[in-house]
Amino acid sequence: MHAQQAELITSKLQSDIKLEDLVLPSPPKILQAICELQNNPHQNVDNVVVLLSESQVIQERLIQLANCVMYRGMLEIKSVKPAILRLGISRVLSLISGMSISQYISITRSPSLEKHFTKMWLQCLDVASIAYVIAQLKTQIDSEKALLAGMVHNIGVLPLLLSLDNTPVFKQNPTIMRDMVDAIIPKYYPYAGRILMQSWNLPEDIISIATNHRNLHPSTHKEIELCDVIQLAFALSKTADYTNPDYEPIEVITCPSFTKFWGNWNSAAEELATFEEHIKLVRNIIAI
Repeated sequence: MHAQQAELITSKLQSDIKLEDLVLPSPPKILQAICELQNNPHQNVDNVVVLLSESQVIQERLIQLANCVMYRGMLEIKSVKPAILRLGISRVLSLISGMSISQYISITRSPSLEKHFTKMWLQCLDVASIAYVIAQLKTQIDSEKALLAGMVHNIGVLPLLLSLDNTPVFKQNPTIMRDMVDAIIPKYYPYAGRILMQSWNLPEDIISIATNHRNLHPSTHKEIELCDVIQLAFALSKTADYTNPDYEPIEVITCPSFTKFWGNWNSAAEELATFEEHIKLVRNIIAI
């Protein structure tokens, strides 16, 4: 009986994804406001201060970032307005987008699927922080856009988990729930992610990350693109130690984007070791 129900629910999810009828969570309230502000040609620092007035946590993280080694000036910053001025409005809006999604995921999780929500959230943080630092130190790619792309690369897990969590038969049988999560999430989350990001009106280059972050085919352009940064960050996030020159992680060195950044694993591990503190710092800042 449970097997038949599981098959029916899987078929329904497949159909919903194909027809784009998946029940989608609303975007974080602050994300909608950010999109409006980004499209406002008359935006100014006071608009951003007002936007952040209800989020003390994000204010504190921006101040922390403005004082970190990557952006630190002569004077320590103690309030949000100078932090915005130091970082720049465009950078701050992108950072807020990533932080708001981090916060959203962390409060949306449900007790019955806590482990799976946590796994999703931690992967977001890992990929986003690695992507941010690699984009900043190795490319001409906007590092804040890389951070946002990293935060949403696996966002399709969210509507799938919520759908399963609202299915009574699974709540009554944790074993079937676990089996369904393991069967459905890896296969369908990229497509669910694209649908969700489209409904949130995110930029197309961010939306495309949902389905190409684990692409096994190289991009057709010789120059480094946003998708290359996320593919590489995704591969590195799967590696236990990406700073050990004696251990060549297959998932990284076979990543199509790898050769755009380094010629061999030894040089990659050596440089990544110098990035490690920055990656940890960014991860701690966005882990709201």
